[in-house]
Amino acid sequence: MTTENIAYRNSEQLKADTLAQLDAHRRVNELVRGTYWDGHRGCAIGCMAHSGDSPHPELANRLGIPEQILHLIDVTFERLPANWLDWPTRVMSAIPVGADLSLAWPRMAIWILADPVHGARQHAIGAGVTVIDAVVALYSLVLVGDMPTPDEWHAAASAADAASVAADAADAASVAASAAAWAAAWAAASATFWATLSDEIVRVCEACPVTGDHS
Repeated sequence: MTTENIAYRNSEQLKADTLAQLDAHRRVNELVRGTYWDGHRGCAIGCMAHSGDSPHPELANRLGIPEQILHLIDVTFERLPANWLDWPTRVMSAIPVGADLSLAWPRMAIWILADPVHGARQHAIGAGVTVIDAVVALYSLVLVGDMPTPDEWHAAASAADAASVAADAADAASVAASAAAWAAAWAAASATFWATLSDEIVRVCEACPVTGDHS
């Protein structure tokens, strides 16, 4: 196992410093939505990275938190209907020092795609369902240590592209009807989706196995 996705690089001090930095920005109203970092204020990611120039990769490297998880933290901060100011401290506090987060994204991807209540599959139509099932199957292999080949990932990506093209070429009226149905379903679900997603991110990160001694 590499240390690439070991939370806070096994450092209690790094976690404490990260939380203190978030708290300092919040106390003076510098934790804001809609911008990464303007030199003084920023979003959840900006206030940790102190950068507005593609901050996710640098922050992932610094904190040992997968870039995909940081993107989820980011978009959840921007979309939560309530308690969004609490979100950065809540999620960063929940991630244990030394947690192996290498499977956190595959688990979240499966939830986002296939959760029976909130998953994208509930709103997919036609070939979209098949594509989602294929991607979920690949991430499920990752969870049991059977890494898909690059060709398998490429095939799933190509199928997604093909499904998109097929939808574009379909009868305009049926596409419009499907889009309207999807929009109505999403509007009904969105009130609870972001709060539920935030809970799931916390649950998945808290459940990751902790490795090594902490400094």
